[in-house]
Amino acid sequence: MELLARHPHVDAAPFTPSNSDHNLLLRTRENHSINLIKWLYSPITIKIFGLIMNTQRVNAILAQVLLSAEDIDPYTIPGMGPIHFIKYIYLTDLFHAEHNQGGSFTDTTWRFHHYGPWDVTLYDHLENGLYALGATKNTIPPQYGVDDCIRWIIGDREKTVECASQELCAEYAHYIDSQVKIFGNSTPKLLDYVYKTPPMLKAAPDELLSFEPTGFFIKKHSHITENTSNKRTDDEERKYQIWLADAQKFLAEKADEIRRNRQPPRPIPPPRYDKVFFDGMMAMDEPEIPMLPIGQYTVTIDDSIWKSKARNDCEIP
Repeated sequence: MELLARHPHVDAAPFTPSNSDHNLLLRTRENHSINLIKWLYSPITIKIFGLIMNTQRVNAILAQVLLSAEDIDPYTIPGMGPIHFIKYIYLTDLFHAEHNQGGSFTDTTWRFHHYGPWDVTLYDHLENGLYALGATKNTIPPQYGVDDCIRWIIGDREKTVECASQELCAEYAHYIDSQVKIFGNSTPKLLDYVYKTPPMLKAAPDELLSFEPTGFFIKKHSHITENTSNKRTDDEERKYQIWLADAQKFLAEKADEIRRNRQPPRPIPPPRYDKVFFDGMMAMDEPEIPMLPIGQYTVTIDDSIWKSKARNDCEIP
């Protein structure tokens, strides 16, 4: 107690934080939050602990896919199978990552399994999630030589709409709807598109997929609404028409100049029947390399092919 009484801060006035102290505290908390997010989504953390999948967001995507599937081609088999739901959830996570500097919308731990993105926890949840939405499960004759083909169709529409609207904003719902409109339940088309996405092209089998933004999604078209404030005034319209007439006149004069200065086509040189020609003819008449006999062969491909630039570099033929 004697030591406490002698402490210089015991009798001092109470500490009152200033604005600078408050701002420093906010920045510190923000930096801690950013570092925590980076740690949670780091490859080492995911590899050791995995992610806790957000089942509410998964169910919302399932609901939106069911709603969008109502408008697909009526001449195809109705409904969606587990493979379709998984791939649409993957594309939604990819869409989220591209627009939010990385991360996953559903916190699914995606892995390169067999030929595409996969997660066992997500696959095991699908049936419970779809039943929770009131969806109806149908079994149809198998296709492509696989086991019984399962198709889910919408059941309780009111519950499905409510679930989708609670977790999905309009932008996400519109994206899912657009993808379902494009691919529907066409397994070959959907898988071909998914297999060519950046996370798949940068990974090897059994590796975790990286959802770093790559600019994969590019808006080719935007919704343009009429805005009267952007209309030209009468004076601006008059000046625009004068400029347009001058531009058309200039382009016409340039086209006439190009036509006048165009050189006539060069004549095709006559063929040369020389030694090179006859050597080539003799080479073409030689017997072909004998084919391998019909049988079973084993081809070994080095695993480094998965990291080859040929998988993700469009400049390489």
